[in-house]
Amino acid sequence: MTVYGGSRSYDAADPRFGSYIEPALDKFTPATIVELLEQIEDSPQTYGRGRAAFDHPQIRDAAEALGVDTTVYKSFTKSL
Repeated sequence: MTVYGGSRSYDAADPRFGSYIEPALDKFTPATIVELLEQIEDSPQTYGRGRAAFDHPQIRDAAEALGVDTTVYKSFTKSL
């Protein structure tokens, strides 16, 4: 997660999502998904990128399945 949340450019965030986040979403716990959401919230390189509209709904769905409310993460929510 830190790899994705620590992306310093949109170009870095795109492949990092595909390599590190997407394949592991089914292994996330409520605590790790919250950690991911917090990192996304603090990183415009993740929530501001064009692919966020395609990728972040997967995170939202995984979070909802774990009972985690994503609406408190305003930047994340805007990226959907």
